[in-house]
Formats: sequence, structure tokens, C-alpha cells
Amino acid sequence: MSSSNIKQPLRLLMVEEGMLAMATLVSSAVQHNYADALSKSILFFEGQRSGRLPHTQRMIWRKDSALCDGLDVKRDLTGGYYDAGDNVKFNFPMAFTTTMLSWSVIEFGKSMGSELPHALELGSH
Repeated sequence: MSSSNIKQPLRLLMVEEGMLAMATLVSSAVQHNYADALSKSILFFEGQRSGRLPHTQRMIWRKDSALCDGLDVKRDLTGGYYDAGDNVKFNFPMAFTTTMLSWSVIEFGKSMGSELPHALELGSH
């Protein structure tokens, strides 16, 4: 085997090793702030509330909405959550989301700090 035939795979191996080392450095440098993510998630869902809003609503620009839902068919359909800002309340996606949020409160509620009351309030709306 000639030296040029050996050098090509070695160069490729060195490039791969270098890329792997850089990827490892980048991934180890990334720090996730789960407390911040949780806080923003809860705040997002507070903004998706429908119906009469509680006095503890942190988004002061949001007001009561859709208070006449179901009035025409003599059903009280007020309350609940909008899905991603739409004017429609989708039950199944929100059921999954609220189940996961509720489960996280059950599992990690003691470590939620000041977000715990807001998370508990989401379950009662």
C-alpha cells in the first residue's frame, strides 16, 4: 500500500476525531435552565386561559374571554384553555398537556418554588 493511500484514511479519521471532539465540547458547554423553562411554560398556559380569569392572572393585558360560549344551546362552555392562541378549544391535545403538567407537579412540586401556586392554579381553571 502506498503512503498516499494510507494518508487519505488517516486524514479522514483525524477530521472525524476533530469534529467529534468539537461536538463533545459544544454539547457539554450547553446548560439547560429547567426552572426558567417551567416558569415560561406555566406563563404561556396562563395566557391561553378562556372564560373568567382569576385575580391572580399575571398577564395583565389578558381579560375575560368567551363568556357566552354555549349560551345559544343552553350549555355553559366557558372556561378551559385555547390551543396555541386559536379561537377553538381542542380537547385532546390540551388533555395530554395538562396531564403532563399535572404529573410534573405531583413528581416535582416540592422543588418548584414560587411557580407551584401558579401550576396548581392551572389545574383548577
